[in-house]
Order: sequence, then structure tokens, then C-alpha cells
Amino acid sequence: MQHLYKSINQQKTEQKYIAQLVTEGYELDKLIEIYKFWLDTDEDIELIKKIYDAYDPINEEEDNHWVEEVYNQITENKYGGIKPRTNSCIL
Repeated sequence: MQHLYKSINQQKTEQKYIAQLVTEGYELDKLIEIYKFWLDTDEDIELIKKIYDAYDPINEEEDNHWVEEVYNQITENKYGGIKPRTNSCIL
């Protein structure tokens, strides 16, 4: 039960963080795309803003894996470069 409570509180914190970014003018659709990627990392939630701030719309038009590419850039391939998933499930 304690694990469930911790998970619910964590989700509320994440929602507040995303909501704050939206009120600052960040686009929700891009934040959601980054958030889905962030869930699979062990990085702090501030990574979402870092990826968004480093976003280049030119790369998105050419490649639909822009989040992974920006992550690799800002972490200087910390994990050897994350390869985009080809069979990922979209929620």
C-alpha cells in the first residue's frame, strides 16, 4: 500500500511540474512526448525542461526520434547513445 501511495504522490508532483511548464508557455504536446521518454530514464524530472529547451524544430521534421537525439546531445551520449525504438507502443 505504501508503494502505491508513493507512486500516486510522485504522479501528482510530475503533473504539477508539467502544468508549471505549460503556464510558462511550453507546448503541452511536446512536453507529453518528452515525458513519455523521461519515464524510461533514471534522470531527474528537470530533464524534461532541458530536452524541451534544446529542441530544434528542424530536427523534428526530418526525424521523428528527436527526443532521443536531443537527450543524447545534452547528456553527451552518457549511455553510449540511446537508439530509437522501432517497435514501441504508443499510448
